[in-house]
Parts: sequence; structure tokens; C-alpha cells
Amino acid sequence: MEEKNKSGLFLLFGIILMTITMVLHPSGGSLEHILNIRTILIISHSLAIFSIPFLIIGFWGIWKSLGTHNLVSTLAFIISFLGSIAAMLAAVVNGLVLPNFLVRNYDPNNSMNADYIKLFVRYNSSLNLAMDYILISAFVLAVLLWSILIVLQRPKVFPAWLGFFGIILTMTVLIGVVSGYDFIHVQGFRVFIFGLVSWLMVAGVYMNKKMESD
Repeated sequence: MEEKNKSGLFLLFGIILMTITMVLHPSGGSLEHILNIRTILIISHSLAIFSIPFLIIGFWGIWKSLGTHNLVSTLAFIISFLGSIAAMLAAVVNGLVLPNFLVRNYDPNNSMNADYIKLFVRYNSSLNLAMDYILISAFVLAVLLWSILIVLQRPKVFPAWLGFFGIILTMTVLIGVVSGYDFIHVQGFRVFIFGLVSWLMVAGVYMNKKMESD
């Protein structure tokens, strides 16, 4: 049983964790609201962080399946790895740092530190925003490159329709960005993640099928 085929199981497990994360992920709000939902906020983002190593192994499996000698596939893997690190940092900043900082420092009855709290929240939001842009751009580019390879590659490791689906998916995201659709805030981010999950899930299933046939 080849390691690259086992990676399909890791990819599917990572996808399950990512899906649970997005289902649990609460919407933002006031500082009081963030404090009230801090437990679910920490749990959902901890799951996201826990899913990252499984997803990276899954990306490694896609890279191996498409050929480690292929520089385009290698580039896509490196890009997906960087996107995964950005996803981890976004989860840490938004789901662990922010609620723990507010628990220790926010006092609604003390107006003296209000400006300090607001400054930190703005900085935290800006950092999270930057990480979201990086991870979305990285995953879109990685899926696009892999999808093009899937369409062009002979013999086929993945079905050609998965390649066309990936191209259509990434082009849809790019059109959405140009049209002004917001993929950064919770609802738009869920749309992006579920689109990414659908492509990765099919890739994981096909890698797993190859494992069973071997």
C-alpha cells in the first residue's frame, strides 16, 4: 500500500474536520458577544488548527499522484503548504488570541482602556484579514494548477472532469472577487471553503480508491 494512497484517508479526515469547523464557526459581533461565544470560538478554531497537518499530508498525496518530477505540481504543493500555514495563523489570531486577550483585558465598566482594546482589535482584525487573503489566494492557485495538470496529464490519475471542475471553481472565485463578492467574512468564507472541500473530497476519494485497488 503506497504512502501517497494512504494520504487520501488523511485528506478526507482533514476535510471532515474543516467541515465541522465551518458548521460550528460563529458569526462575529460586539466584544461582549465574542466573550459570550468564546468557548465555541476556541473549539471551532482549534479544530481548524488540528485539521492542518492532515490536509498538508493530503496535498502531499496529490503532489505525489501527479508526479514529483512535475515542477508545476511541485509549485502547487508549495503554494498549498503556504496557504495552510496562513490558515493556521488566521485560526490562532481570530480563534485563540482574540478571545483570550478579551477575557484578560476587557472591562466594560472601565473606559480608560477602551482605546487600547479597540486598537488591539483593529490590529487583530487586520492581521486576520491578511492571512485570509493569503490562504484564499494560495488555495485557489494550487487547485487551479493541479486541475490544469489533471486535464492534461496522460495517463490519468484523477478523472478529467475533476480537473474541469477545479478550473470552473477557481474561475468562479476569481469572477466573484472581481465582481466584489466578499469571501473574507463568515458567510462568503463558508462558500469558499465548501467549494474547496468539494474538490478536495473527490480527490481524496479517488486516492483512497486507488489504495483499495492496489
